Amino acid sequence: MTATEVFEFFKKDVIAAPWKFQENKFGIVWRVYLRMPYEACCEGSENNNINWLDEWLRNQTEIDAMSFFTNMGGLLLLWRAVQPLIRIQDFQRRFLIPHVDIYSLAWIFHLTDGQLDLQKIWRDQKVPDSILNVLKPMSQIVYEHILENSEDLLCTEYTKRTNCWEELITKDFILPANIRAEYIPDPRYVVVGDILISVN
Repeated sequence: MTATEVFEFFKKDVIAAPWKFQENKFGIVWRVYLRMPYEACCEGSENNNINWLDEWLRNQTEIDAMSFFTNMGGLLLLWRAVQPLIRIQDFQRRFLIPHVDIYSLAWIFHLTDGQLDLQKIWRDQKVPDSILNVLKPMSQIVYEHILENSEDLLCTEYTKRTNCWEELITKDFILPANIRAEYIPDPRYVVVGDILISVN
């Protein structure tokens, strides 16, 4: 499977998608999913993103194509949904918004240990409110983190450093229990209201 095949899947086969995929986003959003926001902030050319995704796919010894496609689809829907959510906030330095997008999503993947059910998001063609509601306060923390810790660097340059990510994930942020309802199904737990209950 190549990056080109991924692009063709979304361009030709996914007719129901109500919006247009941008090819230059594929490599960026997959880096976010892999929790490498500092690389995603190095906004290379479209060709660099294509080459990066091609190389990543070649290095996967076992990968289910349909699972990858549906995970990517859910991830792109999540990416699209978080952008207007962050843009309506009163961030004075608007040029930082793309970097806040990237770091906020990477952080939620970190806090959920990559367990958000992206395939469910793709099937439903909708991002649950429980995810969006938590991303808003997370994005505010990310914005303040970038401003407060960039020191002598330009803010955007700081986001390209691994220490920007390493320092962010040391911050305390407690996810609400109801977000567990959006995890990949785990028979050991059930969510009742805002409470996570073990069934063992």
